[in-house]
Amino acid sequence: FFKSPRFNESCLDRELNAVDNEFGALLNSDIWRIEQVQRYLSNSTHVYNKFIVGNKETLEINPKLMGINVRDELIRFYTNYYSSNIMKLAIIGNESLSKLEDIVIKYFSDIKDKNIKFININETNPLNTLIGYLLRIKSINDQTTLSIIFPITYQIPLNEYDPSHYISEMLNSKTEDSLFEYLKLKGWADRLSIDCSSYKSGFSYLSIDTNLTNEGKDNLIPIINAIFYTVKLLKESRLDINFFKQLQQITDIDFKYSSQKSTISLIHDIVYYSQYYQCKPEEILKVNYLLKEMKINYIKEILDLLEPNNMFIILSQPNFDSLKYNQIFNNEVILNNTKYNEGINEEQYEVFLKEKYFGTEYNLQEIPKYFINKLHHINSSVILDGMDIKLPSDNKYIPTDFTIYYPIIKQQKYPMTLFNSLQEFVKYNRIKIFNSQHEYNDLDVTDKVPDILKSIYYIPAHNIPIPKSLINIRLIFPNINNIKDIISDVPYEFINNLSEYKIVILTQLLSLSLQLSLSSILSLSNKVGTTVLINSLFSYNYNGTPYGMEIFIDGFSHKIPLILYEFAYNLNNSSEFIKKYFDHVYDFLVKSLNNKILHSKSYKQCLMYNFGIFTKEYITPNKLLEELNNVKYQDIIHFSKIISNYSKLEGIIIGNYTPRYSITIIKKFLEIIGNINYSNQIPDMNFTSDINLLKYREKQNLDELSNNTLLNKSGQIEENMNTNQITNISANIHMENHLLDNNILNSTNVKNTLISTKTSNNKLSNFVNMYEVLDMFSLPERYKNSYYFNKCTDPEDINSAVTLTLPIPEYTETNMSLLTLVHILFNEKFFSDLRTKQQLGYIVNSSPSNVGDQVLCYIFIIQSSQYDVKYITERILDFHENKFNIHNIDIESFELARKSIISQLKIPPRSLGNLGKMYVSEIVMKRFNFNWKEIRINYLQNLKYEEFIEWFNKTFSNSPKLITTVQSQNISEEKLSIDEIENYIPNGFIKLNDTQELFKLENIKTFKLTE
Repeated sequence: FFKSPRFNESCLDRELNAVDNEFGALLNSDIWRIEQVQRYLSNSTHVYNKFIVGNKETLEINPKLMGINVRDELIRFYTNYYSSNIMKLAIIGNESLSKLEDIVIKYFSDIKDKNIKFININETNPLNTLIGYLLRIKSINDQTTLSIIFPITYQIPLNEYDPSHYISEMLNSKTEDSLFEYLKLKGWADRLSIDCSSYKSGFSYLSIDTNLTNEGKDNLIPIINAIFYTVKLLKESRLDINFFKQLQQITDIDFKYSSQKSTISLIHDIVYYSQYYQCKPEEILKVNYLLKEMKINYIKEILDLLEPNNMFIILSQPNFDSLKYNQIFNNEVILNNTKYNEGINEEQYEVFLKEKYFGTEYNLQEIPKYFINKLHHINSSVILDGMDIKLPSDNKYIPTDFTIYYPIIKQQKYPMTLFNSLQEFVKYNRIKIFNSQHEYNDLDVTDKVPDILKSIYYIPAHNIPIPKSLINIRLIFPNINNIKDIISDVPYEFINNLSEYKIVILTQLLSLSLQLSLSSILSLSNKVGTTVLINSLFSYNYNGTPYGMEIFIDGFSHKIPLILYEFAYNLNNSSEFIKKYFDHVYDFLVKSLNNKILHSKSYKQCLMYNFGIFTKEYITPNKLLEELNNVKYQDIIHFSKIISNYSKLEGIIIGNYTPRYSITIIKKFLEIIGNINYSNQIPDMNFTSDINLLKYREKQNLDELSNNTLLNKSGQIEENMNTNQITNISANIHMENHLLDNNILNSTNVKNTLISTKTSNNKLSNFVNMYEVLDMFSLPERYKNSYYFNKCTDPEDINSAVTLTLPIPEYTETNMSLLTLVHILFNEKFFSDLRTKQQLGYIVNSSPSNVGDQVLCYIFIIQSSQYDVKYITERILDFHENKFNIHNIDIESFELARKSIISQLKIPPRSLGNLGKMYVSEIVMKRFNFNWKEIRINYLQNLKYEEFIEWFNKTFSNSPKLITTVQSQNISEEKLSIDEIENYIPNGFIKLNDTQELFKLENIKTFKLTE
């Protein structure tokens, strides 16, 4: 294959169709559409001007019209350029080096070296043709985006100095008084990014991109002014060597403590980076972390190109009428005090063209010279209205303490509750614990186990010995029927009018508001390898309760508490920012829901209808958008008080924290959010710091402890209750100063919050009603095979999609193991037959799936730009009937698949994030099978071929079937009409009129999410 591929005609046809299907799948992607228009308008003599993908028109129709044989051209291209001297090869294996060398020689040594010369890099930037122009592009999604693009010098040869990184970090700051903060506070933008893009064909450009709000669209010129003012500020300031050293420090930390990559990712990076950067072998693994020194001349070279006369602007907008050329440049900010006060009125500026491949509408017009001239003379008095924009300085979220605490933490195979982990920690370190009234013995840490310490889980990560941790805390909204008489500071009318839909909407709005209020923290922490996510729990596939929110932090242990407590403070004091950001987040959520309704990919719409059929009173984006219309900003403030003070907590802490410090973190978090019910459950304990215990354990071997004067008679380390005593009753668990160098509890605002929070002794044991999931095995025989049809919500989308779902009787680890075997054995056959051979579409897949924690199923998915749902459905059913058959699986294939799954399951997690994925879902779905990998491994190791055949036949021979379809409305004339397709029903199926029809039947069974 590597030495002399045959290029068979049949293979060529299949690959051509595959390329065309891929093109069809990309047609509705704004990223690809904008990129192609940019290429189309670039220098026509440059390689960048070429079509970004390929389709039947370019690879079949046009060549035939021109008398070109595509196969001959392919062979000619192979003959000319398939040469070992321009290839990069990497091989990783557990064999010896000599064995690996033998493999390379065997398969690759005969590839000829044709001494191919690299393409001569054209020094002219192909985007220079666009300089001075405004390019307006019609977007698919309901989002208006402004991009200012500067062609700059080629940056790949400068990678080890990366001068653009300094500029990007300076301009892209999210700190107080930054450009983004200015745009955010004005209510004009909800995203700002600055990126440098480089192409191997020899050019680079720097882009400044912003997502505009509705108000931002009306202030386009002030936004551009603010951007150029900030650029001017950077150009006129002294280059900050300390800021550069800070960037160096961050890259060094990122490299030293980066997570181990999978073999596939590692080998890909080795080949890609060695080819892309042409770097030395010893620098390949660090090539993305290089920042050797501050080359001032390289930085200034880029800065000199960030000029108004070296830029073009792209405005991507869903509706051209909302921002016409004359509306943009008649802006009074421009025309004031200029001789061009007559304005721009010519309708000729509203003539639109279509890019020939994607069909993207665009308009290209010159930017008025007077506007460019005005940008050259921009100053703060023109734009800031009393506000200030400053360049960033120090990042307080850079970790400085990299202490590893695993020597004093007992290894755990699986997560345990925080309470049980604390008990093990006490025993492992032979600690005797005191509180202000009692002395607790080894295991009797409390007389009664606090509920909160049973719902938060803990596991260290000794196999990932880095100073990082992961905290995931979920705040579950309480049952609205049980809280009306408890809450005194929230209007009764608000509580009485809450519904499941409103809870979901308010959670999303609150999460978005918190993201904006904490944008500086999220940005600064992200720069130093810490991921922070603040999300609503709602998802359309209903994994766990949809009613609540979560914070997820994965990063350096040293700084996580600081981030968590900032989040907690803002959550409990949301009135300080909710009103300020309400229009902002409301606008964002409206766009998001509209995009979900109108522009979701066909196969995603199919899956949503699928979940809707399985789930009673399914929450749809349409219903959420309807509910959103009734929301006021005061509702979010009321809602935040409930979720802050009265929600139930669950979650997990993973990594480099001791159990007792983990409890400290949780207690402080509860105190700051004002959840007194839970915080009061945790006893007040005074500990010596874990750092002292760690130092002690490093000095003394455990065998020598019996002779140590610190031991009491029972051989325990006594921790004096007076050590590190904190007298404030609201903060009497010792904060580890070595872990939290900027203690938020010293903040006056936080202290006032703790003191003024009302204490309630009422417990909230019940929560909102959980959704119900249909048991399809309980359906009457007539409805066992159901078919649902709908039209694609986007009338321009050419893609149709079909899913076939086969439910499994019960969700168990055994059934999940068997379904994984089914996936290994049949997915490739499904892909090979329906995509490779029949060329039905680009998305062809089958896999295990689930609805909630009770319903397990196997699902087939196809999305096609070529065929209607009738044809796709018939092809899927044909595969199901004739090829989804155990008789097509021999014992050798079974054994190979079985061993492959076992091998994959045995691979240990390489990062805290991977550990989190293993365990969080078990908590969310209330299964708590933390040893699910071992259960599956043990089962598969003992599984016999005959047992698998018996299970397969029993499970799928009479399984109910559910088909959901989404038909494109964009159908060519020679195909079936929409009406003909809509009237189609597969043989043996009954057509459903709506997604809730099955729940109206009598004597059906449903499952409820486990609470």
